[in-house]
Amino acid sequence: MSSFTVYTYQFAPILDYIGQYSSLFPEKDVSVESVMMGKQQAFQSLFDDDSSFTFTVGEETYNHQIILNKGGFIVLRIANNKKIRHEENFIVKDIEDQPSCIVLIDNRHDCQSIAIQEKRTAFSSTDQVARIMKKAFNAVLWRRFLVVDILRRLEEKTFWNLVKRYPDGIKSVRFGLSYPNLPRVSDNVREMFTELAREFGANSKYEITAIEGQPLKLNDKSEYLKGLVSASCESGQGIKILPAGSKERWVSVGSDSNVSVEIPEVLFDSSEGKLFDDRFERIAKIMNKFK
Repeated sequence: MSSFTVYTYQFAPILDYIGQYSSLFPEKDVSVESVMMGKQQAFQSLFDDDSSFTFTVGEETYNHQIILNKGGFIVLRIANNKKIRHEENFIVKDIEDQPSCIVLIDNRHDCQSIAIQEKRTAFSSTDQVARIMKKAFNAVLWRRFLVVDILRRLEEKTFWNLVKRYPDGIKSVRFGLSYPNLPRVSDNVREMFTELAREFGANSKYEITAIEGQPLKLNDKSEYLKGLVSASCESGQGIKILPAGSKERWVSVGSDSNVSVEIPEVLFDSSEGKLFDDRFERIAKIMNKFK
């Protein structure tokens, strides 16, 4: 079994580019709505057989190998560029080394999750892999009027556990909310926040602050509060709290939190034959919990 850290990837339209393009080519059907409607198809095209996409960041290219591309799932290996010190016959020299990790992308309709293998011998962290992927994707997706963000999903219980740590209560809570494009995230916040984000083309923050002299009433039965916590954690935008008391400072919820899943590596072993058998269903079953 290998441990994978789960991320959410979400798209946003490049508003200035859409406006400029529409002015130059009014006969083309390019709008925020059409761009966002085709966001996952545009992303999927990066992995099609005729795609020349590479994980290139600046002048460095990270080799990759697609193991599976079926039904909205893309499984690949991405290799780091390293050197290892090798000694032979009393001669020490650095030789090229390209250790890899597995990345599982769930691009099924309205899923948009990425599971990155935790493999320190290949990359220092899964966040490093996420940053490489984000930069490489955005270097190409702009042509489709899109930008993508990849953020680590956070455990909702981390918020509630942190709240309990402060006996004097909480003075303020600041929720991060992504540009609306994924129902399982945007459905957790009220329509007004969703429409405001679309109106201004923005991620947003929503802050609640206690009345002077008393802490916030943070009830884990509140549907409003549960929705905000869920939206912030699932998108990876995060939450900050300001404890009440003499030593007030903002504390990030989940800065060291993540959602992990254990997946058998045999599911990704190409030597076991083509991945067009029951392993596809097994991968789907594992990732369904993040839909």
